Amino acid sequence: MYFFVSSQNLPMGYEAPPFPSLFWPAGAFTSRFQSAYLYYSSDMWTFTVWWSMIFFGSAYFMAGVWSGLTMFVQSYRQVRVGARKRTLGWRPFFIVPTYFVIGSIQGLLSGALVGLILMLIYKAGSLAMSTWIPFCWGMASILYHICSSYSTSLSIM
Repeated sequence: MYFFVSSQNLPMGYEAPPFPSLFWPAGAFTSRFQSAYLYYSSDMWTFTVWWSMIFFGSAYFMAGVWSGLTMFVQSYRQVRVGARKRTLGWRPFFIVPTYFVIGSIQGLLSGALVGLILMLIYKAGSLAMSTWIPFCWGMASILYHICSSYSTSLSIM
C-alpha cells in the first residue's frame, strides 16, 4: 500500500490513462485505480488544457445562448409595443459560435499557463498527479473568471 505516490515509482507497463479517467483515488489501491495517476509532464499539461477548454467553452456557450435568447425576446417585445419592426437577421445565430470560439481560446491560454505551472510544481516535487487535479483547476479557473467579471467583486478580491 502506497502512502506517497511518487513519479519515481512508475508502475511496470504504465500507459497514460484515456482523457477523462476520473476515478476516485482515495482508499483504493487496486491496479485499476493506480492508472488514475499522471506520471508524465506532457500528460499533466494536456489534461489541464483539455479540462480548461471544456469548462471555458461550455460557460461561454451558455452565455452565447442566453445572449441570443435575449435578442429574440427584445425583438418580440418591440413588435408587441408597436415600435418599428427591427429584423434580427443572422446576428443571434452568429453570436453563439463566436462566444464558444472565444471561450475555447481563453480556455486554451488559461489551461496552458496553469498546466505549465502545475507540471513544474509536480515535477519539482517528484510527484504523480491524480486525474482530478486538472479537473479541479479547470473548474477553479472558470469560477474565478466568472467572479472577476463583475466590477465590484474584482475590487473586493
